[in-house]
Amino acid sequence: MRYRITTPVAGFTGEVAGVTFASGVAHCENSDGPALAYFRSQGYGITRLDEANEAADATESAGDAAPVRTKPAPKPRRSTATASAPGTRRREGEDT
Repeated sequence: MRYRITTPVAGFTGEVAGVTFASGVAHCENSDGPALAYFRSQGYGITRLDEANEAADATESAGDAAPVRTKPAPKPRRSTATASAPGTRRREGEDT
């Protein structure tokens, strides 16, 4: 089975876990099991290619299409309100 891997850093060119990336994209075989596990754990995009997808992917140049990334929902913030009423200030030396 072949896989298309996209880096979390757009446009990265270099080698990671023995897999060579060009413009943020690499292809690897199923035999690269430890590399695939690493990529999954580090947030790389992994797409399994079947024969139909391989033909389409071969005609696409690496820089034409940027991968679509979704961001996780932001965590709710804790309130930083103080015990005093809004718009009031505590005077120096005042007890709380």
